[in-house]
Amino acid sequence: GYFSSDFIVGIYSLASSITEGISQIHYIFRNLYNPLITRMHFFKSKSLFKRVVDKAVIFNYKLFFFVWIISSSVLALILYFLFNEYEIYMIFISFLILNTGLFFASGYIPFQMIFNQTGHPNIQTIYTTLICFSNIILNIILINSIGLYGAAIATAVTFILQSLYLKVLAKRILNLKI
Repeated sequence: GYFSSDFIVGIYSLASSITEGISQIHYIFRNLYNPLITRMHFFKSKSLFKRVVDKAVIFNYKLFFFVWIISSSVLALILYFLFNEYEIYMIFISFLILNTGLFFASGYIPFQMIFNQTGHPNIQTIYTTLICFSNIILNIILINSIGLYGAAIATAVTFILQSLYLKVLAKRILNLKI
């Protein structure tokens, strides 16, 4: 790797791939919410929209609290049988950092396409670009100073930032507080 050894890059790749797999659960819910978002927006039902989003956010946080506990426990068991103590520690800590960031964003990840769904593809592009640049900048800063865990922290913080960006842009563009 450019910033680290191939071993460290491999450790991070494994932790990151597992977290990415877990994050796919969010897309199931996103696919369920997208048609509702579109209908509520175009039927001008902001109060219903807000109630649906609020309930969905709470549901997603509750669900992903359990996903966080189960995935962390299962991974710990699997790692115990497959890797040595040093590798287990590095993979598990990286995973916990990533998975914790994912958890804190879990309430809002299913709503990532809200701007496309409401007729604002340009804002969707800005939103996605903000997320991308945040991750790149944080990775450059934190990998250089902290290494492996810096990469995990950068991505975890980016998960959280994407929720904040979503809330700010939804308020400004859609006049919707979520």
